Amino acid sequence: MIIEAVKAGVLTDDERSGFHDLKRAGVTRTVGTQVDKMDASGPRSPAMLDVYDQSRPRVRPTED
Repeated sequence: MIIEAVKAGVLTDDERSGFHDLKRAGVTRTVGTQVDKMDASGPRSPAMLDVYDQSRPRVRPTED
């Protein structure tokens, strides 16, 4: 289906995406803890969650 959309000019090669791109976006945009993200997306382990979660960890700045 994606290939046909590219051939028809509906999508460009840069706009192509697949299932894993959608899952990555969904996991990254889910608000909450890692447990919340695992419950929402269904990865079987924290290691797999790390593959899909592209958000940056929030850390407190150090005090000088």
